[in-house]
Formats: sequence, C-alpha cells, structure tokens
Amino acid sequence: MACITFSYEEHYFYAAEGTNNNDHHHVIMQESVLYCLGVIPGRASYRITASSPMLRAKPVYTAILSTSLGVLGILGTAVLVILAVRVIWLYRGSRQWSFRWHWRNWRMLQLSAIACCFFLAMAASYGVLGEILAWVYLLAALKTGTWWIRCVINRRA
Repeated sequence: MACITFSYEEHYFYAAEGTNNNDHHHVIMQESVLYCLGVIPGRASYRITASSPMLRAKPVYTAILSTSLGVLGILGTAVLVILAVRVIWLYRGSRQWSFRWHWRNWRMLQLSAIACCFFLAMAASYGVLGEILAWVYLLAALKTGTWWIRCVINRRA
C-alpha cells in the first residue's frame, strides 16, 4: 500500500514505497492540512494513506501566485500613494479647523483604514506562502494602523 510519511522534525514530506512525490509544500500548508485532517502535531511521524484527501489534492504552483501577489502589491501600494497625494492636493489650501480641513482629515482616515486592511491582506497572503515580504507588509499595516488609531483618538479628545 502506497503511503506518505510526514516527519514533523524534518518539516517535509518524503515518498515511501515507490510513490511519486516531487512537490515539497511549505511547512505552514502541511501543518494546516494535517490539522484539518485531525492529526495532532507533536508526534514523531504520521502515516497518510492513498485514500486521504491530501493525496487527491492538486499541487499549488506558488511561483505564479507569488508573482501575481507581487504585481498586486506594487499596483495596490501605488494606487494608495496616488490617492493620498490626490487628497492632499485637493485640500492643500484649507485653513486649520475649517470644514475643508476636517473633510481632508476624514478622507485621510478612510484611506488609512483601507491601506491598513490592504497591507494586512498582503501580509497574510505572503505569510501563507512563507515569503519574507510578509514582514514588510505587516510593518506597513502596523504603521498605517497606528497612525489611524492615533488620529481617531486625537479626534475624540
């Protein structure tokens, strides 16, 4: 009977008894699949039979996903920067505490919230792929989120 053995300490799948397993999936994906299958991590090894859903699943091509996320990240960040510059440009002549000044701050708060959600989504996507850009997007999300919280707290005070 063909099976795949998972070694938790070595963090990869290897083929046993002649099965063809050329794809090495990321550790995060492996552990989440094992968790969904009901296998509890912590033991030395596990045996997954040929009838398990993990062997019937199609491989995920992370290169295409990573490239498309890179393009989406660059375009999304560029759009957010362009929108921020546009808001600043439209309200450039407003006096402090005027209606237009409050309106500009409200628009910047909205844009900051959208940017924070976008950067969190990008961090989560890159985190699943196990790439280092997840930390960059997480830092950007934390920076925009703290700016947004600071502005909201100052607005309420």
